[in-house]
Amino acid sequence: MRTTGIANGGQMNISLPDAPNMEHLKTQAKRLLAAVHAKDPAALRRFASVFPGHGEPFKLAAAQLVIAREYGFASWQKLKRHVATLQGAAEVTNPTRKFRQIIAELHLADVAAAATFFEEELGFKRGYTLAYPDGRLDFAIMINDPVEIYLHNISADVRPESPKHVRLFLNVYDARALHAFLSSRGQPASELTTTDFDALEFNLMGPEGYRLIFHQFF
Repeated sequence: MRTTGIANGGQMNISLPDAPNMEHLKTQAKRLLAAVHAKDPAALRRFASVFPGHGEPFKLAAAQLVIAREYGFASWQKLKRHVATLQGAAEVTNPTRKFRQIIAELHLADVAAAATFFEEELGFKRGYTLAYPDGRLDFAIMINDPVEIYLHNISADVRPESPKHVRLFLNVYDARALHAFLSSRGQPASELTTTDFDALEFNLMGPEGYRLIFHQFF
């Protein structure tokens, strides 16, 4: 973020980074609001440039407007539209870096056990499966739309300890509710924590030592 000068009325005027991200901008607004509530002088001056003579309490929408004005936009919605336009242009100009989907594949000793875990504990459904002649599962696609995870039997060229180094990151709608549900079923979920990137997060070890990390962005 580069400072480009001070606008009329003492309001800071800064330029967006080359690839702006709305989640980062939301975080800036939340941190600004927290600083105002903490009576930080610099943050109070930034608010005063947009809301002269206005008393507290300020809400998040007010902090978002301050951020938008500092970037030279009349409103937060106009800033959002501008960022969306830039992101759309980037996708057109860089088609080779646009992915339709990213799917994790776990190499496991017991595909059936893992499939049962994903079904019963995490609400996935089985899609396509492939079995050996003796009935053991070799491959299974687990689906919890739009998420897909491939479960594959360990082959001779894969070291048995490989799954222990796999981490699956799953964005969830309600981290607290999922944490309570898994805990009630005896699953050893870690404590809920708030990360430094503004997410509520907990983790859980899968049946063969792979770690699942669940987070909900604020």
